This record gives sequence, C-alpha cells and structure tokens, in this order.
Amino acid sequence: MKSLDSAMRVLTSLMEEQQNFGVSELAGRLGLPKSQVSKVLATLRRHGLVQQDPVTRRYSVGLRAYALGSRFITYDRLSRESLPIIRSLVEETGHSARLSVRDGDEAIYLIGVEGPHFIDTGWHAGTWLPWHATSAGRILLAFMEEEEVERIIAAKGMAPVTSYSVSSHSRLKTVLARARKRGYDVQRNETTIGLGTIAVPIFGEQQRVVGALSLVFPETVVDAGEEPELASILHGRARVLSMRMGSVVYPVGQG
Repeated sequence: MKSLDSAMRVLTSLMEEQQNFGVSELAGRLGLPKSQVSKVLATLRRHGLVQQDPVTRRYSVGLRAYALGSRFITYDRLSRESLPIIRSLVEETGHSARLSVRDGDEAIYLIGVEGPHFIDTGWHAGTWLPWHATSAGRILLAFMEEEEVERIIAAKGMAPVTSYSVSSHSRLKTVLARARKRGYDVQRNETTIGLGTIAVPIFGEQQRVVGALSLVFPETVVDAGEEPELASILHGRARVLSMRMGSVVYPVGQG
C-alpha cells in the first residue's frame, strides 16, 4: 500500500498548473527517491496516464488520464445539470461562465464556457482556485461555519495573487459577511489584472452549498453599477440548479 500511495502522490502532483515535469523535480517536490519516481512514471506511462516528451524527457498528463477525468463530468449530477445553464448564461450576457466546487480543503474551477469577451488569463478548467482572492472561492467560504473557514484559510494561506488581492483576515471577514448578506461576491483584478468575476452560491439538499456559479468579464467592460443586474441573472440560474440539486428554497437574491 505504501508504494501505491507513492504512485498516487506522483500522479496527483501532475494536477498542478504546470505543463510538464521532470523526474528530479517531482522527486524533490515529493521527498521521494528519484529512482522510485522514475519507476512510477514509467508504469503510468505504460498505462497511458502520463506521456513523455521524446526530446526533453519530461512528463505530462496522458490522454487516458483525461478520458478518466471526463467520466466525472459525464456522470456527476451537478456538472450535467450545469452545462446547459452555463451555456445559456453566456448567450444572455456575452460573458464567460463557470462552475466551481469544493474538494476537501481545495476549491476547483470545474467547468467553463467562454463568451465573446473571453480573455485567456491562464485560469482554465481543472485549476485550483485561491479561496481568498476569487469570487467563487469566497462565495463558497461565505456559507461555511466560521470554524471551517478559519481552518481552511490557516491550511491554505492568503498569499496575494496580485497587489489587489484580499490578503488580511480582517478584510476577508468583511468581504465574506458582505457576500453572505447580498448573496454574491465580486472581485476585480485580484487574480488577473484587467479581469473581473462575480459568483453566487448553488444550494443542494439541507440548504448546503454545493457549488458556485460565476460570470467572468474584462474589468473595464462592466462597471460597478451593473454588478447587481448580473448577480440577479446568476441568481435566477442558480435557483434553477439549486432546486434540481434538492434545495427546497433558494435563500438569497430575493430582492
């Protein structure tokens, strides 16, 4: 089981936002012997879960890993229900739309559809999100118990992504309280200069938040006065999703 655990550590390390990885690099990062990492990668390569560049000898995610991951989108109920709603958001607003969810102590950008105003900023589907600097991360935090929020932030930290990022606990508490009160959160320039996002919660059974629905836009295209209207549009779609996910009522965005 120890060797299996090491193999899983090597495989999951490829989930980081990086195109390819070297054996020595992974060994140093994971604290494992280089020979062991090399053997694990060779096995993963034989099974198509990783691929190796014949020139650089560096490894990257393989086609079969993608096929395996795509099964989640295919069979996960929230993902299936979200896709047509995300597409309708793009058609109505012209902005890119995203679904993000919590995975343990991580927040992940799971699905996205790009709109006409799309800017490639490097934030792609499958990216781990900084809780404190993203509207999706913060709207997920806003509806957690305070002790859970403190635990996650203590574990993940609040390193600023840009000079505009929320980076203090006192400021984060204020932002989360506001997001909880109005039912949406907005960030501008906190993850990428020139980019803005607005997110609302998706509720499931027992009024538990199961995801965040977001719009993404060039920061100069949407002024502050337009934010409530976009939030209202998002609330309408999130209300439909929430009911499909087992929520009895949608408790935010009522007025």
